[in-house]
Amino acid sequence: MKRRAAEKIVLLILFVLVFAPTAVWLWQRWTMSIWHNGHGMFVPLIVAYLGYQTLKRHAFQQEESSAWGFLFFIPGLVFVIADNAIHTQLLSAVGLIFCIIGLVILLLGLKRARALAYPLIILFLMLPIPTAFIDRFVLLLRYISASGCAYIVGVTGLPVLREFTTLHLPNSSLEIADACSGFSTLYASVTMALILCYAISSNLRRALILFICVPLAIGCNILRCVLLAYLVNYGGSEALSTQLHPFTGIFSFSLTLVLLFAIAFVKIPRGRNLDTVVEKIPAAD
Repeated sequence: MKRRAAEKIVLLILFVLVFAPTAVWLWQRWTMSIWHNGHGMFVPLIVAYLGYQTLKRHAFQQEESSAWGFLFFIPGLVFVIADNAIHTQLLSAVGLIFCIIGLVILLLGLKRARALAYPLIILFLMLPIPTAFIDRFVLLLRYISASGCAYIVGVTGLPVLREFTTLHLPNSSLEIADACSGFSTLYASVTMALILCYAISSNLRRALILFICVPLAIGCNILRCVLLAYLVNYGGSEALSTQLHPFTGIFSFSLTLVLLFAIAFVKIPRGRNLDTVVEKIPAAD
């Protein structure tokens, strides 16, 4: 028994040593700026909490470790070795998740791993998406944000002329660049929606969250662009260099999450019982 415990400790130590550079790279990507994959730093913590609650909720019999974990662990190590040759770090990060899944199966067994399957899959959403894969999508988001912003700004009384993703205002111009596309908020919104779907039991709310998370993120980013348009028009383009610029990004991100949590957990008061209502209706003479 002591020998097995020692083997597990050695395996975990080797795991930490192998993936320490990958963890540092992920942290640098998460903390680069609010325009990037900032939500990724919270995903491991949330997954760890969900995993703990899942194991606590289910009563498992004593189960030996399963060698099926090598089906994930070995490919994960292959990803790391391949990444040492091409130096992307992203491939190593994918290998990190494969190895985590493999370790869960090796150390906890198949039954516990099945129960933890959904949280473990969510781990993939902490990874940054390469720019080459999302260039066209980000351009589409920029166009949608610029169009929505131009419409709202025009309706509110401020003259605006949109030239593709550039908004020409009376006193200045605003370029809806990649950072203003709202992709980071969208990515975080989808991630949180999938996490909330695991945390709640109502199928109706799950469907509603999955349906609304994308348009909700886009809508909140359009509101952010409207704030930026007014900021630039009355404060000049120099205003984008102040703390107000990143603050609007935090605002759109926070607003999206608050609305998603409200949809997931706010209880809707039910109407009064029909019989009670009928009893209170005055009887006719």
